[in-house]
Amino acid sequence: MKVDKQGLLNVVLAVVLASLLGLFLLLRTDTQHRNEYLLKGMVESPAAQDFAANPYFANGQTLQLPPDGTLPQGYQPYHYAGGPVDSLKAGEVLKNPFDAKDPAILERGAEVFQRDCMPCHGAEGRGDGPVSMVKRDGGFPGVASLLSDHAKSIKDGYIYNYISRGGVLMPSYGAQVLPADRWKVVAYVRHLQQTLPEEAPTTEAPAPAAPEAASVTEVAPAATALPAAAVPVAEASSAGDPWKPALALIQKSDCLGCHSVDKKVVGPAYRDVAKRYAGKPGIVAVLVKKVKLGGAGNWGEIPMAPHPNLSDKDLTIIIKGILSLSGGHAMAKHSLKQVIAMIHSGVPVRCPAVGIGVGPAFLALADRDGEQAVKPAVVQVPSREAQP
Repeated sequence: MKVDKQGLLNVVLAVVLASLLGLFLLLRTDTQHRNEYLLKGMVESPAAQDFAANPYFANGQTLQLPPDGTLPQGYQPYHYAGGPVDSLKAGEVLKNPFDAKDPAILERGAEVFQRDCMPCHGAEGRGDGPVSMVKRDGGFPGVASLLSDHAKSIKDGYIYNYISRGGVLMPSYGAQVLPADRWKVVAYVRHLQQTLPEEAPTTEAPAPAAPEAASVTEVAPAATALPAAAVPVAEASSAGDPWKPALALIQKSDCLGCHSVDKKVVGPAYRDVAKRYAGKPGIVAVLVKKVKLGGAGNWGEIPMAPHPNLSDKDLTIIIKGILSLSGGHAMAKHSLKQVIAMIHSGVPVRCPAVGIGVGPAFLALADRDGEQAVKPAVVQVPSREAQP
């Protein structure tokens, strides 16, 4: 008898399928319990501890180093170091991937800025944050304004790299701020630069006019008491003084982050620069090039950042003003009544004879006993004593 093999196979497969379906219905799936299994080794394989010995590897260790060139998932190589030199390179290559006018981007940028940047840069980026204000007590270097012409001229990638890697004074915020948030902070800084004036507006009444001189005024005790009204007044002339226009340009740049007039901050004091270089032939052109290109070695190991955005004309004015600080002071004389007015208007006054400041105690004595009771009768105003 001839057997239909194909039909027999179909019958066997149908019986097997029906048996499996019946088995599934009989067992039913309980998601709260593990299914039955036959090969336990596939489920209960032993797990070695990370630092335990392991006979399966040649070095006998469980935890193995990844092969050379291995990158973690999501890793994006970043080829720029901290500081101004690499930040200039980053500025030429890196571009903000976000729309700087998107309200959601600006909102997030503002949130991160107020959390991480405001303590030094201030709520509006003027360098007047609660940490940077400590510089008025002589302890913290100045923080440059993000609203200055120099800050507006640097590129987005430069700011991004400074946030990522840090610089001369600023630490890296790469661990605190995510890469996407750094770009959003850059967008928010650009928004501040476009919408806020460089100088903060004030609603206060203007202070009494002080003599057009420096912020530090010296009181010289007179050998004999002179009637205050008899002391002639000679304003310190700023005409032809190269320091005044130089100071105006310095305040618009980032120079005050590393320098001051009389004290070393990160870089040398301007007076020390003037003492070393003033009077040397051709030194102005040499220093203009030095500031523009940056460098290190003349004043220590910390490099000076390049300033390619400053024009040769402005740098020449700045250098000539700094070199002029090596000269003497133009003096002015003021009556005691004018001294009191200067102190009331916020001009610091000190007496070189005792080396201390003249402030509230001086005023109290003058107000209590009248002008003639206060012996210092001549005020010497150094025309180049202006402090940033």
